[in-house]
Amino acid sequence: MRKITDPKVNQRECAILRSIFQGVVALFLGFIAAFDAEGKAVDPTILFSKVFPIKNLAELSINHSYGSVKLVGSSLDKVIVVVKRSKNPVSESVQASTGGKPNVAPSVPPAVPVVGGMAVPESELLQVRVEMQKGKLELYTGINQKLSLEERLKLKKTGSLRLDLEIQAPQHLEAVVWAAEGQVQILKWREKVDIRLRSGSVLVKDLKASEMMVLCPDCSVNLRDIRAKVRVFAGDRAVSLNDVESKSLHVETVSGSILAEKVNGDQIFVTRRGEIKGVELGGKIEFKGEEANVEFSRVRGAITGEVSKGDIALDWDELVVKEEGSIRNRLGKITVAFPESSRVRLEVDAVEKGIEAVLGKLWAKTTTVAGRKHLFLDLGVTHSETLRVISEAGRVAVLVK
Repeated sequence: MRKITDPKVNQRECAILRSIFQGVVALFLGFIAAFDAEGKAVDPTILFSKVFPIKNLAELSINHSYGSVKLVGSSLDKVIVVVKRSKNPVSESVQASTGGKPNVAPSVPPAVPVVGGMAVPESELLQVRVEMQKGKLELYTGINQKLSLEERLKLKKTGSLRLDLEIQAPQHLEAVVWAAEGQVQILKWREKVDIRLRSGSVLVKDLKASEMMVLCPDCSVNLRDIRAKVRVFAGDRAVSLNDVESKSLHVETVSGSILAEKVNGDQIFVTRRGEIKGVELGGKIEFKGEEANVEFSRVRGAITGEVSKGDIALDWDELVVKEEGSIRNRLGKITVAFPESSRVRLEVDAVEKGIEAVLGKLWAKTTTVAGRKHLFLDLGVTHSETLRVISEAGRVAVLVK
């Protein structure tokens, strides 16, 4: 074995060995920290988690202003709250520029916010407060009050605090979610839901409850597998519904499009300047718009509605009119198509030479009075089965299949 006599060389080699040993220890401790007591991998994005046992709870209220919220129903008698580092979702403008395809989130974690000249972990910036009283659990998140007022105002202004909230809770609780911006997701829920969001997106899937409401002036809304009364008030972004059964459904946008597929029940669709489309609708359907195109196909039920300016195209698989109704526009074309077996007294009113009719074996009476053409087709039994189709300055096409 080599003998070292030079003390400088000895110190240098000792320092190297010490550095190697510290690196190995740090690597080992990091490896151990990546697993929990049961040997399961720990999610490095989790900053806070806690379990709240509950009894005799009827309502869950969530107020989160610094990221997204995901609420998942379960059969457990406890509420599990997890706060995660935000995944930095792609902005809507970026998605629009890429054809709606989300970009891949960066693999490098976001920079730790700097407060008072020092780097502060996100887990120390956010304060989670839980209150339980009178059958209600209220969960609030906010900036830690231990920070100075100046530091809190700076965080709010820069928007550097972005943390996501994931909650697993008993699915029979009434749920109220208040959020500022981000994603709100509610899955596998069995009670009333109320969502209030300023901007972002909403997804509700697998909901069986008495009612639900979404209020967001700048949100896309996606409802899937819903059995409840539905109220949606949105702004300029799309609302999509699929597989919905509702005794009372009301969807309203400013200029956002509305797409409804496989929806049954009493339905009302309202938009100022958006587009309304429906496929496989059943029940009683009503629409209203200012500048809007409306297109419904494979309908089983009654439709009434009006737009000031826009085309209306309605195609029934089964048309049964049980009370008087009307389809009306001021400018644009109206097209109605229905099977010969329908029960309806059809009255069409349009400008002279403004009616096109393909009736097959059926016969209709036509008259022209004061520059207006009228068509009468009687497949009904009573006057209450009358459907009036009126275009003030456009054309009307009638097709009996």
